[in-house]
Amino acid sequence: MGSFGARRFGTGPADVGGDGGGVCVDAGRFPILHEFLTRSRFDDGSQRAPGSFTLFVDDGSIKVCLNDKAEGAVGFVTFHSFAEVLEGLEAVLRENRVDWRRSRDRGGRRR
Repeated sequence: MGSFGARRFGTGPADVGGDGGGVCVDAGRFPILHEFLTRSRFDDGSQRAPGSFTLFVDDGSIKVCLNDKAEGAVGFVTFHSFAEVLEGLEAVLRENRVDWRRSRDRGGRRR
């Protein structure tokens, strides 16, 4: 099962706070997605910047960019309908099927 209590790449960019307050994802139905979007501490107690995702439509597909801010990583997932998005995100995070890549800084360089 996917978890966001441990670091993926060892150390990430500067940790920034946030408790994920106000996230409207049902923690009962989508516990891993909820954790990704709201968890503000790693298991060791250090701060974790909660993740985010951006959804866009391109060429008839729904594409989602997952942004793991704490790890400085992004991953893209494609779906065929809006109905698939939340359940699909829960599944790919739970099964660790996201091809995470180091995100780029504003100048286009990998972090």
